Amino acid sequence: MGLPDLDQLGLTGEYLELPIKGTRYRFKMVNARLGRALVKAASTGRMDSELLGDDQTAAEYKQLLGEHYTTLLDMLDDREFMHVCTVLVTWVIAGKDLAERVWTGADPRRAPAGGNSSAGAPARTASTSTTSTRTGRPRSRGNRRRR
Repeated sequence: MGLPDLDQLGLTGEYLELPIKGTRYRFKMVNARLGRALVKAASTGRMDSELLGDDQTAAEYKQLLGEHYTTLLDMLDDREFMHVCTVLVTWVIAGKDLAERVWTGADPRRAPAGGNSSAGAPARTASTSTTSTRTGRPRSRGNRRRR
C-alpha cells in the first residue's frame, strides 16, 4: 500500500478571510519560500535575504496580499495596511486562532476567552526558580585576612 499524494492530505487550499471596509477578502497561504523566511524572521528578528531576493519588502507584501495587493495599498492608510499585513504574517507563523485575535486587537499574549485563565487576565507562564547548594569546602576568598 502506497502513501497518499500530498494533495490528498488536506494541506492545500488554506485561506484566511478578513472583512475590510465592507468587503470580505480571502487570502491564500504564502509559498514555502516566504513562509520559511517569515518563520526565520520571527525567531531571529531579521528577514533572510537569501530566501527573498532583492526587492524584499515589496515582494513580501505582494506575496502576502496576493491579488488584493494593489487594491489594499491604494484603499487603506498605512496603519490599516500594516495591520492587515501583521495579521497575515501572524497567520502564516502561528495559525488562524492567533491571527484572529490580533485582527480584533486582542493582546496575543493574553489567554483566549473560554480558556483556562479568566477572560482578560494575562496568560501566566510558569516561573522557575533555581537554587544551588554548594557542596564541599567553601570558596576561597583570596588572601583576605580576618580582623
